[in-house]
Amino acid sequence: MKFCIVSDSSCDLSEDWTKRAGVSVVPFYVSLNGKEYLQEGKQIAVTDFYREMEARPDCFPKTSMPSVQDYMDAFLPAVKEGLPVLCICLTRNFSGSMEAAANARTALTEDFPEAEIEVMDSRLATGLQGLFVEETVRLRDCGASLRTAVRVLERIRESGRIFFTTKDLKYLERGGRIGKAACVVGSVLEIKPLLQFYDGELGPTELCRGRKRSLQKVAERLLQYVEREKIDLKGYRFATGEGLPVPEYLAFREDLKRRLEEAGNLPGDWDEIQIGATIGVHTGPYPVGAGFLRKWTPEELREETEGADVAPGCMRIRREEAEDYEAVRQVVQAAFAGAERADGTEQDLVEELRKSEAFLPELSLVAEIDGRIAGHILFTKARAGDTPVLALAPLSVLPEYQGRGVGTALIREGHRIAGELGFGYSVVLGSETYYPRAGYRPAETFGIEPPPGFPRENFMAYKIGENAPEVSGTMRYAEEFGI
Repeated sequence: MKFCIVSDSSCDLSEDWTKRAGVSVVPFYVSLNGKEYLQEGKQIAVTDFYREMEARPDCFPKTSMPSVQDYMDAFLPAVKEGLPVLCICLTRNFSGSMEAAANARTALTEDFPEAEIEVMDSRLATGLQGLFVEETVRLRDCGASLRTAVRVLERIRESGRIFFTTKDLKYLERGGRIGKAACVVGSVLEIKPLLQFYDGELGPTELCRGRKRSLQKVAERLLQYVEREKIDLKGYRFATGEGLPVPEYLAFREDLKRRLEEAGNLPGDWDEIQIGATIGVHTGPYPVGAGFLRKWTPEELREETEGADVAPGCMRIRREEAEDYEAVRQVVQAAFAGAERADGTEQDLVEELRKSEAFLPELSLVAEIDGRIAGHILFTKARAGDTPVLALAPLSVLPEYQGRGVGTALIREGHRIAGELGFGYSVVLGSETYYPRAGYRPAETFGIEPPPGFPRENFMAYKIGENAPEVSGTMRYAEEFGI
């Protein structure tokens, strides 16, 4: 994993999904009385929020953006691990959420100057923002770096569009989307609004008589747009959603699905969401709609990767298995062939360490790209004085993938797992120009002394957790190193 993903709760993704995907969500606050503010999805469920609106027709709830501290709390775990952060925020045209996130980044970098935090205006809202986060997860899982991911995401965010309707005009009137007179007349005549969201803004409001007809019109407007723009929805993420669960939503979804099937343009990915409170305060309890966002393509990833710091295609970092041993041997041998300070036996060292008491199978990792093992890293048990530490050796990447971030990705994932296993330090003897990029510093700054004869400028350590214990003493490697 090359970066961590944070989003505000406007993304309207389920808690189950975000937990599985490893996405941190920073909640908006909602208030039903203008005094007490509750965290959306945590202190008040979205359905309960809508039920309160339904039960109190004269209630006009308010939302408040996440605080700077909320964002700092979300960023801090990744920053302490040395992982970059990509924070995706509700369009700044709707909220100051992005500014709060940017201020949190500024505050954190005072204490953590090496922290890499990118705050991105999604220019999207509700389900579209959720689809955007899903595409971000796909980039992360394909091994894209933070900078590459941002460049790819910038290519797709303007493709998002939502078509929706709601039952009641009074919330739109309250928000200035329609005039008071139109609201009064519309309520008497059962007029329903049709709305679109695109380019970071709500488009002009169109009016339609009757709830059933307004839902049909949403489907018609969506299909007309897709046909006019010649959009092939197989290359898009698609979502339908509702606020408070209502029976007409199911009929709308099935009607839309039927129309798309008849047009031969059924999406490959179809999500169902619950539209959250950040939009619900403007629509009332009964929004229903559909939206879509283009998926990034492998070609776009390759173009943005070219000359950048990630391997082309999708990279998967996983635990080494027995069937990988021969491929790993070839990777190690190729990586160190002709390398400065290499003795040509590094592949044999890996095999000996696998048999040793110092071996940790959780920390023998491979990087797999397009089904091929392109890199390998091994951390083994060692000691600095009386303190258990890890020895990083060797790190191997096939020559054709060197300089593309494979090694850095392996190091980062190794650090993450090492932290889960309770280790506080990783120590390496290696390039004084390469390893500092992954956060390594001279080991002596942590109180770790090199064995006799080791050059101090090449002997470095990384502190895995802020709560790592103080350490003092000389590094002792597993006997298989022959040191």
